[in-house]
Amino acid sequence: MKKLLLSSTLLVATAGVAAADVSFSGIGRFGLDYDSSVSDSPYAHQKLRMSAIAKTETTSGMVVSGKVLFDTTAGRGTNTGSGYMTAAAFTASKGGALAEFGFASDVLDAGDIVRFGGHLVGFNPYLNQRRSLVGQDKYGMLNPELFDKPSRQAVRTRYFDDSGLRVSASYAPSSDAYAEYWQAGVGYDLGAHKVGFVYGNNTANGDYWVIGADGRVGDFYYAAIASDSDMQDKVGFGASGGYNLTSATSLRFAVSISGDGALSGSGAAPENTWGIGLAHNLGGGVSLHVSGGQNERGSDVAQIGMLFRF
Repeated sequence: MKKLLLSSTLLVATAGVAAADVSFSGIGRFGLDYDSSVSDSPYAHQKLRMSAIAKTETTSGMVVSGKVLFDTTAGRGTNTGSGYMTAAAFTASKGGALAEFGFASDVLDAGDIVRFGGHLVGFNPYLNQRRSLVGQDKYGMLNPELFDKPSRQAVRTRYFDDSGLRVSASYAPSSDAYAEYWQAGVGYDLGAHKVGFVYGNNTANGDYWVIGADGRVGDFYYAAIASDSDMQDKVGFGASGGYNLTSATSLRFAVSISGDGALSGSGAAPENTWGIGLAHNLGGGVSLHVSGGQNERGSDVAQIGMLFRF
């Protein structure tokens, strides 16, 4: 990903006149979506998510940064221009150690231990391997419709060493409608392949765990997980990956074998999901995506659109 679209120097008005690098990065996507359970016709979808990051380094070599996320989405079930700005997230890191505070990622969302989301299919990647863990979103074991929580506060720590060992932990206290939860994980980097295990608990919905592996063999790349939770009837499985047909075009897939349990608001067990698609790199961080498959409600879905990263 091209990280810096805009870079400048911010002069902080203090006696020391410290300097910080300010940058912007993010993703944008737009195109047509189709869901057979909603309509016989496709609908438009668009999203822009951008992070503003200020970063500086102490005399001892510790890197300190602050980040704010801006997000706006329009499509089925949303209004044009609907969006939010998150609370700030602050990070301090040195060598292989990192600590994150505020609007912080948890262990699964960060992807440092297990590549939980896997390799995504489509410009609007709702077909993915993580559907196998029922009731899980990136803010713990909470209802799937409560994805966007821009004020949620958490803390995460992470440490990598030169041997390939990776450890991480996160904690979010209870707040308003949000249950207290924590996650801890350990993994190992084998070079072309990685393995990891994450265990967590949410005070409202119980324990859960995820074990995963990801890597690359030539032009083929993959990720796979097995997962279970107190909300599931059995272990779920997910896998995703792709194959580079050319230097610019790849064939991608994702499959999720449900651990059963009830979908929030429906009382029904989720269906197995699958998706297959083509992605073509147009250069400059822009790619064209065509995909189709079946979602967790058993609906036929398809999409065509563009994704750009900056």
